[in-house]
Amino acid sequence: MADWEKTRQAQLVRKKYADILPLSRPESPREYPRMTPGSRAKIFSPFAALRGFEEELSHERGAAQSAQEAADQGADPDIW
Repeated sequence: MADWEKTRQAQLVRKKYADILPLSRPESPREYPRMTPGSRAKIFSPFAALRGFEEELSHERGAAQSAQEAADQGADPDIW
C-alpha cells in the first residue's frame, strides 16, 4: 500500500479529494441505530441470486469427494 501512495495516480486522487480526506466518517442519526451484522444477515439470507447453485455445489462436492476417495484407494478417477 505504501508503494501505491507514491504513484502519480495516488497524488492526483489526494489532490482531488484533499478537502474531504481529513473529515471523519459521517454517523447516522440516533433515531436510526446501526444494525447488527446478525440482523443484516437475516434480511439478506432468503435472497438466492442463482437458482440451483447450492444443488450444483453439492453435486460438485460429491464428485470431488468420490474422486478423492478413488485416488486414495489407488484407482484412476478418470475411469469413472
